[in-house]
Amino acid sequence: MYYGMDPQFPERLRASGYSVTWKFIQSVFEDYSKRGITKDTDRAAAISGLETRIAHVLDNANTPEKSFGTYELFLHRSLLWHRRDRHMGQINYTDLEVPSWTWMAYTGGISFVDIGYGDLDLFKSLRRDGNTMVSDEWAFADCKIEREADGHVILDHGGEKRGWIKYDVDEGENLHMERGIVLGRQQGEYYTMIVRGCKTEGEYKRVGLGKIQEGYILRQRSIIRIR
Repeated sequence: MYYGMDPQFPERLRASGYSVTWKFIQSVFEDYSKRGITKDTDRAAAISGLETRIAHVLDNANTPEKSFGTYELFLHRSLLWHRRDRHMGQINYTDLEVPSWTWMAYTGGISFVDIGYGDLDLFKSLRRDGNTMVSDEWAFADCKIEREADGHVILDHGGEKRGWIKYDVDEGENLHMERGIVLGRQQGEYYTMIVRGCKTEGEYKRVGLGKIQEGYILRQRSIIRIR
């Protein structure tokens, strides 16, 4: 949190390099998510000023007015968060449309996946369209989920562990009802945003984050939108 006490913040981020800059942003969001806010509905608004200052320094013309914890430069990594606490709750915003893919839609602390900056092969099909994420659809194959102490494990039909899921709020029981948005790959394992269909056809909401071995999640032909 050195930069947070720096009188030259956020200008110093211009020369810090991608890895250090993302590490700082990640630590800011993790720390902020754990802080108690009197009104849950202030969660997204209270940090918006800091988000905007960082966006200007990153020269990120593609960052919307409401970035909700994402920057075009770090888009995939911004979505690699999972709940830190055992339980999260959904915030009922009344005057702001906060999408399901951001941790700002929920109460409770978060953590980002601990992975080296250059160690993740990103899937370029992901893009942001306003408050919507658009990407390829992936489906789970030949596996099931079972609850464990701090989330769910993904098992093959022989009972061998093939991955994990940490649900945000709405836990799942049938993995074949879920869909995935693959964010990146490392050594034959896919980091995946878990999504679930909404009432509107072709639209989905985020329900968690997972990691699964290659061969147990398959790319589909359709493009889906996550709100």
